[in-house]
Amino acid sequence: MSGDDGRRAESCKHQATCAMYSLFQHAGTLAVFQMRYCNGAYTECARYKRASEGLAVPLNLMPNGQLLKKKG
Repeated sequence: MSGDDGRRAESCKHQATCAMYSLFQHAGTLAVFQMRYCNGAYTECARYKRASEGLAVPLNLMPNGQLLKKKG
């Protein structure tokens, strides 16, 4: 992903270990979050913010700050 000035955007340093990836059964849904947050504006990701502050990151916390409803 490139920025408006032609520079390549940085990826989130937590991407390789983020538990969020296990939440999605549909690759398309995951790809949307990856484009928007993981490979783009990752500093806006609620998961990234909590991890960077040393706080626990709930498994069901979405990058946009919403909580995914738990099954059951």
